[in-house]
Parts: sequence; structure tokens; C-alpha cells
Amino acid sequence: MREFEPIAQAFVQTRRQELEKERSRQMEWLQLRSKEITGEQIEGIQIGLFDSIANRTLDVPAASQSGWMAIADPAERLATFATDGSQPARVRSEADGVLRIYLQRSKGLAEQLSLGVPEVLPLGILMLVPEV
Repeated sequence: MREFEPIAQAFVQTRRQELEKERSRQMEWLQLRSKEITGEQIEGIQIGLFDSIANRTLDVPAASQSGWMAIADPAERLATFATDGSQPARVRSEADGVLRIYLQRSKGLAEQLSLGVPEVLPLGILMLVPEV
């Protein structure tokens, strides 16, 4: 059984590296889809040419009031966007679907990353009985 340990360690290490790569690809996919659905992150609000900041009451768009435009984390941004009633239902549904896929896959990856060292369990004894 000790002969199996180096093989098991190598397998666990290789599998963890593959899962970490997949996790980073999953995060890249989420960021890309978040940008496609919600647009780029908005840092500020554009005021008019003749408006004065001191005298102006900013008319913040409904999307900014809900706060999703200022959120940098793609998962949180999509979750907030999906609940914004001022957005079309089709786009909110798409955001919700992308978020569900991401969370489901992330959960599966986390479960697989909890991979421990495989155990060797003896199943029994091989018994050879002579035919004669």
C-alpha cells in the first residue's frame, strides 16, 4: 500500500492544478459575461456642459440608484442587476441564468478541490483453488 502513495500524491497534485486552472477560467468567463450583460463599470456621472456641481442636484439614473453600476465584483454585480426592475426582463433573466451557472459550477469545483489523499482499501484475499 505504501507503494501507491507516490502515485496518489502525484494524481492529487495534478488534479488540483487542473481544477485551479478551471476555476480561473470560470472567473474569466463570469467577468466577460458580466461586461456583456451589464456593460462596463461606471465610476462617475456625466454632468452637462453648463451644469455646476455645487448648484446641481444630480439626476442619477435608476440603474445607478440601484447600485449595480458601481459594483466591481462580477457575481455581485450580476446578482444586483438581475433584481433591478428598471432593466428589461430578458436581460435580467440572462444575468440570473449566468449567475446560476457560475455558482453551480463554483460549488462543484470547490467540492472537487477538497480532494484528499486516496485511501487504499483491501477488498479481500485472492484465493486460487487447484482444479484437481
